[in-house]
Amino acid sequence: FFLFDKEKYSFEEDYLATIASDDDKLKMVMAMSMKDPKYKAGAKALYKEPGKFGEYWLTEFNKYGKIAPLFSLAKLDGSLYQMVNNSNQWTLVDFWGTWCSPCRKEHPDLQSTYQKTQDGRLQNLDIITIASNDNEQAVRAYMKEFSYTFPVAMSDNQIESAYKVASWPSKFLVSPQGKYVVIPFGVDWQKYIADYIN
Repeated sequence: FFLFDKEKYSFEEDYLATIASDDDKLKMVMAMSMKDPKYKAGAKALYKEPGKFGEYWLTEFNKYGKIAPLFSLAKLDGSLYQMVNNSNQWTLVDFWGTWCSPCRKEHPDLQSTYQKTQDGRLQNLDIITIASNDNEQAVRAYMKEFSYTFPVAMSDNQIESAYKVASWPSKFLVSPQGKYVVIPFGVDWQKYIADYIN
């Protein structure tokens, strides 16, 4: 059994090679997958009930994830965004600011991902971005300057504490049942999300 066709690089993969039972291997690979979804294909290969892996994956994600704080924030378009459970969609929550260079660098990709949610190419993902330590006038000007249309809510200066945001950008992937994982900074976050939700 191989997870990848390249060299093993982690203690978990070394340990996995010593496990004889497929059920025990599945448990181990699922634990690894929750930390890094690139292991998901390996877990799917070990799962024995055809056609039911998606349901199993979501159940395990919800056991692993932390409870996402619910919130309501006003968006720039004047509507109210409400984070709710059982929305039948995954949610990307992205904290950023116009003052944040790494945030701005990611925005073309964020716009592209948002566009996919709007034109039907990415149907099971909702996106909300939260402008932190910023003012509405600066955010509106920034969005207009670059013709960005992804949804933006202004922070209430409390939501960051609820999500324990320590740096910007910070991204969280929330399941339809309201459990979240932190998307590590520096990863290919678009692939990371796709691996979790597809």
